Amino acid sequence: MSASHESWLPGLQSLLKGPVLITQPTPEEGVDDEVIDDVIDVSIDTIDTVDTDYETDLDMDYEEWIAEDMIGDEARQQQTYVNQCNETGVIPVSYFLRHITNTTFRMRHHGLGPLGAKAITISLKVSTWLEIICRSERNNLLDSGASSICEMLQKNTFLKHLYLANNKFEEQAAHNFREALSHNETLETLDLGWNHFRTNGAVSIAEGLQENYGLRSLLLTMNGFSEPGAEALGRALKHNRTLTELDVSQNRIKEIGAGHIALGLQTNDVLKKLKLGYNPISEDGALALLTAISKNDQSCVKHIDLSVSTSTTPHMCRGNALLETWTRPT
Repeated sequence: MSASHESWLPGLQSLLKGPVLITQPTPEEGVDDEVIDDVIDVSIDTIDTVDTDYETDLDMDYEEWIAEDMIGDEARQQQTYVNQCNETGVIPVSYFLRHITNTTFRMRHHGLGPLGAKAITISLKVSTWLEIICRSERNNLLDSGASSICEMLQKNTFLKHLYLANNKFEEQAAHNFREALSHNETLETLDLGWNHFRTNGAVSIAEGLQENYGLRSLLLTMNGFSEPGAEALGRALKHNRTLTELDVSQNRIKEIGAGHIALGLQTNDVLKKLKLGYNPISEDGALALLTAISKNDQSCVKHIDLSVSTSTTPHMCRGNALLETWTRPT
């Protein structure tokens, strides 16, 4: 254990009065020094390790901690979060308390769940400093957690980047995101990849994009948009005037779906990067995309990704290979 951690723990032990959940991300390749430094080797008799996902219950006096470490708006937001945790019956997450005023916030694999997400988002509705929620992935937020997040998005005008991949969002969550996107004009990046948006849910996300003014990057990889979702995306691209990057890789989009997206590209004048890799798009679908771009004098598309897997059938490989590495000539 480092000297800094040794000096920190006695003070923490003196506050052992009420429960607080300590959650730490796994050290992994690419994690910044601050996150790695947060992974503390704790060996205290009064601390019980919950599981291998780095969650530890500590008894802590919230009011004393807040009074000592926080002042002004910071203390009020921290107290709001703790009060909301008490109301919802969830244990406050110390990682969030410690980073509550950071401009960038990362919480991967913390298992927040819907109620944990609700407690956090309520305190973020009035946040004026948080700009990035970075990698809030695999937290099992579910549709009810998405509802809290979307309610926050309609009121928070400072958050710019939100990453929510792999949180088991389904159709109801998609409807909530549609509503949030139609109202929020400050969010620039939204990652909803690796969720469960199918048919109606996919259409809802696309409708939200159609009504949105502000989003620059929408990442939807590994959902299930298929033809209905692709058709709705095509309509959205006709109307949207801010999106510059769209990723719908691995979404079961076939030739007809690519044709619908191509229709949107015929008039779109802002999109620069389109990722459609690992979809079963045939040669005709690939040609439709390229033709739409070539006929649109105002098109800004510079790169289309139609990567293929080795298991794709031969005729699909030939179609995707037409644009697999296509970049607009300078």
